[in-house]
Amino acid sequence: MSFKDIFVNLMLVGVLFLSIMSWIIITQTDNNTEFLITNNTLINQSFGDLSINLGATQSAADTASGTFTNITPESTLGFVTVTSIVSPTRIYRGLIIGTYNILIALPAQFLGIPEVIIAVINAVLALLLILGVWFIWKGVSN
Repeated sequence: MSFKDIFVNLMLVGVLFLSIMSWIIITQTDNNTEFLITNNTLINQSFGDLSINLGATQSAADTASGTFTNITPESTLGFVTVTSIVSPTRIYRGLIIGTYNILIALPAQFLGIPEVIIAVINAVLALLLILGVWFIWKGVSN
């Protein structure tokens, strides 16, 4: 038996066990039973920890959903305006600008390099980027 089969079987047993426990707890709660299974300290602690973790996950999902609904789907990266549902260009823009600031803008400002030299470096980098995309597109570089 491979590791994947063992992992899938353990996950199915775990889901089955959690669903049985959830069914027992819901049934006892709905029928107002006197001796709840959650009164057992071991079950109460493990189920309580699981409930807290699921509650935190649900809260994080609600926060992400609220953020998702408030984001405008249009984002700009330079002169290009990209429209998408989640707007991943915000992430890429942050990565690109952050990397540029760390590698070029910050040392240039710290060392006092003139703007003309920075413009030449930017032009060379843009040319290398365009050539790199072209090489990948045409399959020249393996």
